[in-house]
Amino acid sequence: MKALFALCEGSHEVALLQRLLVIGGFGTYKRAIKDYPAPLANFLKVRFGARTVDESGIRELQIAEPPSLAYAATKPNAEDLLLIFKLQGENQYAKGKELIAQWKNAMGAGRFLPSGPANLPNVRTIDRWDICFLIDADDKGPERKLQSIRDSYRDVLTVPDGLQHGGWAPRINSGEPSIGFFSMRAEGQLMGTLEDMLVGWVERSGHKAILNAAYSFLQQNAPGSCKFYGGTAAAGVASMAKRHKAALTCVGQYDSPGASLAVFLEQGGLLDDGQLLAEPACNTLLAFMQKGMAL
Repeated sequence: MKALFALCEGSHEVALLQRLLVIGGFGTYKRAIKDYPAPLANFLKVRFGARTVDESGIRELQIAEPPSLAYAATKPNAEDLLLIFKLQGENQYAKGKELIAQWKNAMGAGRFLPSGPANLPNVRTIDRWDICFLIDADDKGPERKLQSIRDSYRDVLTVPDGLQHGGWAPRINSGEPSIGFFSMRAEGQLMGTLEDMLVGWVERSGHKAILNAAYSFLQQNAPGSCKFYGGTAAAGVASMAKRHKAALTCVGQYDSPGASLAVFLEQGGLLDDGQLLAEPACNTLLAFMQKGMAL
């Protein structure tokens, strides 16, 4: 049985990925934490030990200190698990390393294994695991972002030199994971962010006029912030991402008044699931995750 750890930069990446997975045939893993397979159940209890998680589902862990377990998914009639962790910032390397180190310790430590006879047929055990990073390309591009991950996680993971955006590096040995990397940006662009993917989705869903109205509203009603919402390529990737994020949140109010952008992305009916897959970068992301689960 396999566990795939997906480390996401923030809430919006989690929301998009969760919606993509549902479209792709995945479902929420609804067991109580105590019923998760070994050593995952005890790993979660130890990691989030300040909380009473035995009888709870994942909701209790979604509000924990990052990296929090944001979503657990599986496919019908399948045992392998996909676990989405929210880093709450790409630069949270120390917390990400701690999570990985604790999990590797759990995989190899006898104290995490279920008590009683080891050959009980109903004892489900994770015997292999993989991991992937879903990070914005920003103004650095995928190669520099991947090198940053390689350098920052060197103590706990060996990220092969040959790994590229959208790819999976094979397991070095039975005890090590396959490692995947996906750089969030619009298809065909070297730099960018998740928001570039989302803008394409909104436009393909037939709401370009609403999106443009949101841009105009922000520019006209944010005195002193015109540079921030200027929307030119010269403004830089970070400023453009913030501009897109603000406009997308405004668009979301047409669908779900008062809702956050994450809620809109995960549940908004204004956005068309078919057009989500028609957005090339989103379709590529789903294929990337499906490949990772099939390894």
